[in-house]
Amino acid sequence: MDLPISITSRKKGIGELDFLIETDDGDVLALEIKSGKYYRSHAALDNALNTDGYAIDRAIVLAETNVFQEKGITYLPMYMLSMLINE
Repeated sequence: MDLPISITSRKKGIGELDFLIETDDGDVLALEIKSGKYYRSHAALDNALNTDGYAIDRAIVLAETNVFQEKGITYLPMYMLSMLINE
């Protein structure tokens, strides 16, 4: 995988994001790893996406699910993590 090092981010009132990744073109990708059947529940990610100044360009949730998009968030099955490339 050709992505730069990722970090965990926590800010009071926002919550904890699993990973924030800056791509080669400068976009910020929020990546959440969810287990269980409540993978659509991601308060910290929702808070970060709605917070001025965070400038998150894309959000991906990896879970036991099929591929789909909802409210600007892309949901991918876990095995697709190995297929993410930096574009």
